[in-house]
Amino acid sequence: MKVNTFFNQIAKQKNLILVSSLLICHILLSVFFFLIHCPIAAIYNIFSSVFYIVCLLLGKRIPDFRLLAMCSLEIPVYSILITAYLGNLSGTIIFPFAMLCGNFLFTVNSKHSLKSYLIIAIPSIISIFLIAIWPAPPILLSLNNFIFINYIHRMFSVTIGVLSLLYLCMVNHQELYLANQMNKNFINELEFLSNHDPLTKLYNRRSMLKLIQEMPVYTLIMFDIDDFKKLNDTYGHEAGDLVLTEISKRIKSDLPENAAFSRWGGEEFLIAIPEQTDTVILCASKICETISKTPVLIDETPVKVTITGGVSFSNVNTDFKKTLSLADKLLYEGKNSGKNKMVFPETY
Repeated sequence: MKVNTFFNQIAKQKNLILVSSLLICHILLSVFFFLIHCPIAAIYNIFSSVFYIVCLLLGKRIPDFRLLAMCSLEIPVYSILITAYLGNLSGTIIFPFAMLCGNFLFTVNSKHSLKSYLIIAIPSIISIFLIAIWPAPPILLSLNNFIFINYIHRMFSVTIGVLSLLYLCMVNHQELYLANQMNKNFINELEFLSNHDPLTKLYNRRSMLKLIQEMPVYTLIMFDIDDFKKLNDTYGHEAGDLVLTEISKRIKSDLPENAAFSRWGGEEFLIAIPEQTDTVILCASKICETISKTPVLIDETPVKVTITGGVSFSNVNTDFKKTLSLADKLLYEGKNSGKNKMVFPETY
């Protein structure tokens, strides 16, 4: 977890790290070229250093894409200039290669199109070909210690190029990881929403039907909230939503783990338990008591809420529709005979 947090911080600060790294490189290069008496290259690096200092001072006021575009021009220009002084074996070709990779690796999840990045990659592509076929001898070849100077610059270029590519790949990997995590969470959320009622978080009708089809035998409990319309008219629809949510929580906590509990529609609920045991029958019998014994607080006012339901049992000769129809019929028998009760079939 600590490693991921560290990489997350690096990914978030990638522009700051990029500009700071380029600034340090150009400061070191300006000193290097002054020491070998190459004033033009040294002055170029001083101007580049000033440019990156300004970028640091402006910070977020420079858009990411514009900053990348400016770096994509500055680095190839430097590479071509130094190739003229030290030759094409001094490692300068590594810089535009790193920038070319950076054009894409550094901009994962960006809002700009791929075409935009192909355009800003053009200077790097041109400089790579120019350096590879550079026809003229190095300007500084006459120096007594040219081979040593060329070697130092080549080692510097290789080191910076490798570190840059390593950093870019690390940032890219982290951003892809974060993007995959977000996608995974989004998919899980969509899957949950497609299978559950958004208010009560219970299964919806579609997923409930699918679950029941997988049960060889089951006990079906259908119930709804008594006088729910009156409750809505008296206390408002927000209170109605509160009652639906509260009843769902209470009943769900008392059901067996293998029970499927759904909001069937409006104030109507359906429970399917893949058993037909005495324990299940006892559980169904206690549902009304679970709700009626504790009032629901609506604006700090205790309001008694009751439910009425019907219970039916599946068998090999009866399909789901008939089992559901029987539970629904028994529910309305309970409504017509006083409410706040769970009605079982006569054969029970």
